Amino acid sequence: MDPGSLHPHSTMLRFNNIVSNVEDAEIVVFLSYQFRDDESIDKWVGMFKEFEYKIVLLDFTCEIFSGALHRRMLMEESLENVVVLTNGLPNDIRDFIQLKKKGCDVEVIPFFLKYIHYYFPLRVKPDDQTITNRKFLLMVGKLKVERTALIGLLRYHGILSQGHVSYFRERNFSPEATEEYYDSDAPFKQKQIVKQGLDHIGSDLYLDVFELDYDTSHGRQYNSDYYHACDFVVVCESDAARGILFITEKIGKCIQLNKKFILLGSKGLLSYTKEQCKIHLNRDISHLTDWCDTSYDEIDNVWERVEKIVEIIRDVE
Repeated sequence: MDPGSLHPHSTMLRFNNIVSNVEDAEIVVFLSYQFRDDESIDKWVGMFKEFEYKIVLLDFTCEIFSGALHRRMLMEESLENVVVLTNGLPNDIRDFIQLKKKGCDVEVIPFFLKYIHYYFPLRVKPDDQTITNRKFLLMVGKLKVERTALIGLLRYHGILSQGHVSYFRERNFSPEATEEYYDSDAPFKQKQIVKQGLDHIGSDLYLDVFELDYDTSHGRQYNSDYYHACDFVVVCESDAARGILFITEKIGKCIQLNKKFILLGSKGLLSYTKEQCKIHLNRDISHLTDWCDTSYDEIDNVWERVEKIVEIIRDVE
């Protein structure tokens, strides 16, 4: 319904027969990115009735389902022709029972995990250019408050230099970029330590990617050189504080490369990932997760969880 946003990287589905008009379609696909605000949600949900003799597919295969969309759909009398495919649920949705009562078919699947074979690891460096092996790999990606705390603490304790660490240069650790962390509910003492750490970070924390763009964020091909040049990976998942269990390609790449990892995510995400691997990949990944103290996965407070992860990284021989 929005061809301008239909990009191979914006969905985990593969469309083999895209027709040129709605009349010839059996399935009408709405992408998650179309449901951005109340106005667009109302517009698109209002159109569902126009396609009552077709399947209306809501494609959230790369995203968590929208709580606002869920509330709006509950206002409809019938959703018998609607199918929802989603990676997971936000905190304000316990389940999809009410939608199912209206006839909606809902499937919750960790698509990035089940279909990680859509991603292709590449060896980019020439054979005559070696990368020094280091303790860990930390691809910071987009700056978020928990990641800011993690980097500051690692630098303060002198651990940062033991890893291959990168952030997108356009989002560096300047005072402006870290203001959100300093305004957070993190403990005052931790903020002081983090600030001391960040004050001693240079501008050279990048590997082979300088800036954040669509292909960097969502591309299916990725450089695996630095994964092979570390003992383990510190994965910063999309959500670490709201309790959302959302597995993305960040975890999937470690599993694909059979690489040990420590996970900075929501409480319980590590155990959830292990469970989902057994269900969807028929794999036990304990050797990739339980090689270190995994008690961090059960810590309620995100700031305490971050500090525990730093402690584990420091103590790994």
